[in-house]
Amino acid sequence: LYKTGQALAALRGRHYVIPDDIKTLTPLTLTHRLILKPESQLRGRTTKAVLKDIVERTNLALEIPTS
Repeated sequence: LYKTGQALAALRGRHYVIPDDIKTLTPLTLTHRLILKPESQLRGRTTKAVLKDIVERTNLALEIPTS
């Protein structure tokens, strides 16, 4: 996620990663690392939906470098 965030920021013309980069990349880079409990699977939850919920509830602080 770290390296992918840097790559996306560079593609967008920045030298730093912003929270929106992480929000965009999280479901694309981490879904294969999450294993749902059988109860979640029976309720129709997906790993992508779980990661989306986590990102939405997480406070992603924004610190723009000064140099």
